[in-house]
Amino acid sequence: MSGTVVIKLPATLAVGDTVSVTGESANRWRIAQNAGQSVNTTNLAGNATPGQTWTARDTAREWWWAASSADGNRLAAVGNYGAIHLSRDAGATWSMGSAQKGWSSIAMSADGTKLAACAYADGVYVSTDSGVTWTSRNGSADWVGVTMSSDGRRMAAVGRFSSIYVSADSGQTWTQRETARDWRAIASSADGTKLTAVVYGGQIFTSTDAGVNWTPRETARNWYRVASSSDGRKLAAVSRWGYVYTSTDSGATWVQRFREADYNALVSSADGNTLAVAVPSNDPYEPYGQIYISRNGGASWNAYQQSRVWRGLAMSGDGSRLIAAENKGLLYTSAGDRTAVGTLGAITGGQGNFIELQYIGSGKFKVLNSSGPAFTIE
Repeated sequence: MSGTVVIKLPATLAVGDTVSVTGESANRWRIAQNAGQSVNTTNLAGNATPGQTWTARDTAREWWWAASSADGNRLAAVGNYGAIHLSRDAGATWSMGSAQKGWSSIAMSADGTKLAACAYADGVYVSTDSGVTWTSRNGSADWVGVTMSSDGRRMAAVGRFSSIYVSADSGQTWTQRETARDWRAIASSADGTKLTAVVYGGQIFTSTDAGVNWTPRETARNWYRVASSSDGRKLAAVSRWGYVYTSTDSGATWVQRFREADYNALVSSADGNTLAVAVPSNDPYEPYGQIYISRNGGASWNAYQQSRVWRGLAMSGDGSRLIAAENKGLLYTSAGDRTAVGTLGAITGGQGNFIELQYIGSGKFKVLNSSGPAFTIE
């Protein structure tokens, strides 16, 4: 027999069941997955830490913002005066999904089927078919930020020197909230009831009732980006030429974290423990612009990637998949600690490799034992 031997994981398993593969012949072998399955590869030879290795994607454009589904398989990226670009295979291939506009922000539901994008000095556009078609759902404003609940039903958008607008019907109708301020970004909890918005030259504002009422928080700074955990309890915010600040009580109190820098992007995992920020390198006072990642809620940080003009970031819900957008450059993706969810994911080994997987429920496996050369993890 020649070629790679494909071993497909069973579609139905009981918690505790194990699957093992031993490579005795010279043939390569590949463990393939069914829909919804994934393997935790943290302790497997060949595993990469998220952010450790990056793959260049698509072509050079004026990339501005990025969004990701919860599993990291579906991605979206927008450019300044370009089109919305979409990927359904974790960034391997891309297609255009809209007309060219001055896109400034984009958000995606957990399953990637619902999207909302802001067009600066234009409108908020909504798609309910994974980005195939788009409809203008809100009026013209200097839109700079949009967010949504995990199911895409609740949405919120902010504009510069405008108000906050919220929607409870997937963007079909919008209600004006709060007052006109120089809003720069907004973040939502998974259920859409807890919202956090930041003002450039003003304060951080939080809402616990889907945007009806707002409470000013922290001190007036040049707030620029904000991110939220899925429960809305853990928050992070950055200011231009300021610091990273975090909150663990839904914004009531804040702690200054990472060093002073010209932050351009900020994202959080669903549990709020993994944070990533992007620092551009186009400023003479910031020659070491990189992507920095924290895996302990902002207490400590590590630098990744090269010095580029970083503009946008997005992250999967578990923090294992990242996409970074370089302004007037490429898109870059990074993955680690697990296989891709579903049929995109696989583990490949060869002669001398052994692996034993245990099913832990909800389509997830962990590595019980392994030996041999480094595995290839997809």
